Amino acid sequence: MHRAGEGLPNNWRTTATFRSCVLALSLLLPGPVFAAGLTCPQPVASNVPGSEKQSALDELDEVVVNGGKATDSTADLRAWLKRLVGQYTYEGHVDLCGKGNAVDQRPVTGKADCIGFGAAPNVQCAINVRWPEVRGDNGSPLMGGVSNLSPAMVVYGLEGQWLSRNQTHKWGVMFLQVDNKGVAERASGVLVGDTLTSRAPCVGMPGSCRKITRITAKPDSNDISMLVDFEIDHQQVLRHVFVLHRVSNIQKGERTGASSP
Repeated sequence: MHRAGEGLPNNWRTTATFRSCVLALSLLLPGPVFAAGLTCPQPVASNVPGSEKQSALDELDEVVVNGGKATDSTADLRAWLKRLVGQYTYEGHVDLCGKGNAVDQRPVTGKADCIGFGAAPNVQCAINVRWPEVRGDNGSPLMGGVSNLSPAMVVYGLEGQWLSRNQTHKWGVMFLQVDNKGVAERASGVLVGDTLTSRAPCVGMPGSCRKITRITAKPDSNDISMLVDFEIDHQQVLRHVFVLHRVSNIQKGERTGASSP
């Protein structure tokens, strides 16, 4: 249940904003560019039962990555969302095998324009991130070898969840990404300190695939770091390491007060 005045949409997937994003992105598909082939080792199924392995991994993530307690304070969540607003350039890399080997990494370039809207606030980012295209042997598709973020749209906002077992209302952050093929991915995250962490099933990926996203936005920094891991059968197979450098705090369409040349 949303509180009055929060400005949260009732259904993220059916709003006119998302429908228009999908239409716009479908008209802007990038053309193919071919590069050298690459082959990644296939994940090996674990002998540990899935539920037990999953629980152990989640607990480890909470201790090692988060190192603290998640907040559901709407004031803290709003403050964090506001840090995302601005214009950015990208640097970093994609690790196409997820093993940390430099030979498997491809540099990224791009930009993002993130604007705030609504009372919550919500944040909408138009992004365009590219890296050199890579295919496997004989030109076969390779997971993550072609950017699906050129262009793409991401929307962040507050999300309320009713916990029936505790009879309490818990707040977090959700985000929806629409890629350059119009495929939508939704995830819910928890905020610990300055880092938002989410775990969600991969969309359109084979096997038991999980996507883990960590976004760190500090209050006095002009940089935002994004670490996105893709795991199949609990083994990392792809990693995005992005650093966003703020080049402007001015939202698109805002006036600075200066006269136009």
